[in-house]
Amino acid sequence: MNAKGPGSKATSWGGQGVRLTVAEKSVTYDFGGSKPIIVKGFSDGEKYDMKTTYRKRLTLKSTLKGAKKGTLALKPKSAKGDARAALVMNGAPFITYSVAKVYREGSWEPVAPTRARYTCTAKTARFKMTETDESGTGTVVLDYRRL
Repeated sequence: MNAKGPGSKATSWGGQGVRLTVAEKSVTYDFGGSKPIIVKGFSDGEKYDMKTTYRKRLTLKSTLKGAKKGTLALKPKSAKGDARAALVMNGAPFITYSVAKVYREGSWEPVAPTRARYTCTAKTARFKMTETDESGTGTVVLDYRRL
């Protein structure tokens, strides 16, 4: 994920090991054994470092359009599962929360964008979402190796 806006910029990496299963009308994210997502950036002149570790599973109903290219839209209110996220901010534990609850309450996590364009090859699947709001523009690109 990369984000840039007035007085702010963020870059992230990590998350290897997340298993994504796309079914006809749902998706499941299995975070078991995945690497943390690291975000470094600044906002209003202050630097920050965040590390988010996801665990367990998240399932959402979805709409998939296209074959090798198309869109994947998640239905946030349908989120269920025992997935948890633990956020460490500037080296100190900050918060642990239910990922499904975040979606049901109308927000989302960069690790599972609510609407993304995708392209698939025999070996990979790439999901890309760009969103702009009052704080700037953010782009999330997720690459998966197909099994």
